[in-house]
Amino acid sequence: MRKNSSLNSSFIYLICIALPLLLLFSFPPQVWGTVVKKASLASLVKQAHIIAHVRVGESWSPKNRGKQGEIYTYTRLTPLATWLGEVTSDELLLVQLGGQIGDLRLKVHGDTQLKTGDEVVLFLTSTRRQLPVACEQDLKPMQIVNLVSLAQGAFFIQGQANKLGDLRRLSQNLDGLVFYTSTQKELTLKPNYLQSMPQKLWTLKTLKQEVAHLKKGQTQ
Repeated sequence: MRKNSSLNSSFIYLICIALPLLLLFSFPPQVWGTVVKKASLASLVKQAHIIAHVRVGESWSPKNRGKQGEIYTYTRLTPLATWLGEVTSDELLLVQLGGQIGDLRLKVHGDTQLKTGDEVVLFLTSTRRQLPVACEQDLKPMQIVNLVSLAQGAFFIQGQANKLGDLRRLSQNLDGLVFYTSTQKELTLKPNYLQSMPQKLWTLKTLKQEVAHLKKGQTQ
């Protein structure tokens, strides 16, 4: 009886404890990401119609959804300085796919997440003339913009302007993006590309100077 009891205890341990732990460590956690090509600063400048230093205002998702059930997020942006292009209104309205309406949520992995009060340098396109879904708010006329290359087109400004000014550091949050390299024969995904490669440490001043240099080169 003692032998059978010992066997039963070992079996219960195997099923209840050892096997779940084995399964946990055998399979990595599920990771979601958007596969994109790594954008150089030159390619961001080339694609952008507007490059602006902005302060982020209110964000919301309209209650109306797109024809395929899409949810959008609208964000007010106050331009503080325009580096490229023409801003034709006091505020810009950034349109992004994804958002939340009640319990319904649509997430675009790798898109930038803006919070009210953020100061950001954004690379934007400005071809949209109408909003993708109607807004219940009574909006004054605003120039509608979209972000270039998801989160790659957003540089967040760190530190206080009254202390560091144009010497403030910039950062990017590229979580959720998976970069690829391609040849004629194969496609290679590099999910850890950014962690393994040194990144340029931009300041507001040096990024502005480099954008001006690239803009000048593209117009010649």
